[in-house]
Amino acid sequence: MNASAYVTRRPNRNNPPARREPPPQEQPQPDLVRQDIWQGPLPPPAAIEHFERMVPDAGQRIFDEWQREAAHRRDIEKTGQRGNLSIARLGQIGAIILVLAVLSVGALGFWLGYPKEAAAIVISVVGSVVGAFVYQRKKGE
Repeated sequence: MNASAYVTRRPNRNNPPARREPPPQEQPQPDLVRQDIWQGPLPPPAAIEHFERMVPDAGQRIFDEWQREAAHRRDIEKTGQRGNLSIARLGQIGAIILVLAVLSVGALGFWLGYPKEAAAIVISVVGSVVGAFVYQRKKGE
């Protein structure tokens, strides 16, 4: 006979009975949230009308700010284009000065009796400058 079959469990007197939860109250529903999104520099006309109801002259303020921002953006683009043009011109002026200096050294070499060396210097430098211009032109296309 198995002794464990006759063991009964005694209730734990230190453990209180489980609490019963009160029936759930109806939870308040959250307010609905609406989000409007638009693309482009200006909101749609319905949104502008809504803004006008909240803040007088809001539509005119939005248009004025849009015009100022567009003018500022065009000004920045002009400044960047002017800077790029200045850099290109500076490079061209530097190339012209370099070619003139090399031609002068080549002419001096011919005059001093070193025609092969003078021709090598002139051809290599002028060829490098022409190659750089051709490369930049093809890169820009």
